[in-house]
Amino acid sequence: MLLLLRCSCKGSVVLQGSGVLLLCCQRRCWPCSNLLLCLLVPVSWWLLRSSGGGKAGFALVLAPLLTVAAIAGSALFDEAAWLFVEPVVISLVMLAVFGVTLRRGAMPMIERFARLQDPELTVDKQQWCRLWTWIWCSFFVVNASAAGVLAALAPMAWWVAWTTTISYALMGVLFGGEWLLRRRRFGHG
Repeated sequence: MLLLLRCSCKGSVVLQGSGVLLLCCQRRCWPCSNLLLCLLVPVSWWLLRSSGGGKAGFALVLAPLLTVAAIAGSALFDEAAWLFVEPVVISLVMLAVFGVTLRRGAMPMIERFARLQDPELTVDKQQWCRLWTWIWCSFFVVNASAAGVLAALAPMAWWVAWTTTISYALMGVLFGGEWLLRRRRFGHG
């Protein structure tokens, strides 16, 4: 889903389906900023309440809140570079959320998802889930690194391509690849 709202200053606010918001306003006008905040705060509140709160709710609300923080920092210091930090921070937060589940004795994140479909996982499937949690952690490191390097050294078009298209395509490849490999290894059951 992509929602584009235009302002009278010919700026625009873009709401991407992932919750990422981009403010494209050359004049940094108040209507654009207010519109963005008016969208983010209620959406964040709704996400937190609908998730039941707790750690899951906090993780669900984190992306919109980081967006608000990046926009506020950008406006406060009159520096657009703050907006480039958000994809890096979100990937690092996801790395922490997934990585902490790899501690000895903890249930890996992918195993938590797998148990929603099959509460009784074999040892082989548990090892598979731990491996894929490591793979996702590796992806988050690569994603954060790429977004940071592109923001610092590459043309903006490259950063935009990575953060809005390529990284999501790679996530799709990971989801689809894991599904196909799991079917091949463990069958359909």
